[in-house]
Amino acid sequence: MEITAPKCRFIVASSDGKVLKRRLMFDGSPENVPMFPYEMNSRLVEVNKLDYTAQLLDDAAVDDFDRSARDFLRSVVGSRGGDTSLLQLADNEFDKALGFTRFFDGRDYVTVAGLLMIGRKERILELLPSAKASFQALRGSDVVVNEDLNGPLPMVFERFESYLGAWNPGKEISFGMQRILVGDFSMVAFREALVNAFCHRDYTKLGRVRVVVDSEGLSINSPGGSLRGLMHQTC
Repeated sequence: MEITAPKCRFIVASSDGKVLKRRLMFDGSPENVPMFPYEMNSRLVEVNKLDYTAQLLDDAAVDDFDRSARDFLRSVVGSRGGDTSLLQLADNEFDKALGFTRFFDGRDYVTVAGLLMIGRKERILELLPSAKASFQALRGSDVVVNEDLNGPLPMVFERFESYLGAWNPGKEISFGMQRILVGDFSMVAFREALVNAFCHRDYTKLGRVRVVVDSEGLSINSPGGSLRGLMHQTC
């Protein structure tokens, strides 16, 4: 006889109110241990029951937004096929339309998404210490480039693209009289994988999005994601 049970999509407790989680011990055998309140948000993110980036930040204010970061995001919307109707909105309406602020209890609150996207760098580091990233280029076991990146995400994306551009060798292909340089890595695919890594990562966990270029190719790692543990993408 075989008994199967579907994966639970929410947090459950025993009849006496005890909440447990399952983990593996050093010898590979399973055990049940208590799940503490500070771990519950992360668990809800894992089972897609909580959008952490939509949460309100009590300690943040609209003054924590970086005007240059918002202007940069507007330029990205205009140049990369975004909804151009957003460009006609005033700054406060632009922020509300994208979920960067939310009106609650008589005032506008900044959301986690808002601070991540257009927040001032120092406030992101202070209020969202998990929002970090790094770019590494390896030659064998030697680390040639090791750069830490943080700040508003659209600007971080731009820096990632510029770093990869310097480490994206290619080959020239002839088409009649024309010669076209084709890189080893598609920048379109890289941008899509990078957006996925930041959008699906678990910001309740410490860690960083890590981009690595080595002899094996290009890999992108991010903590958490739609699967428990480490989400890994390889190009």
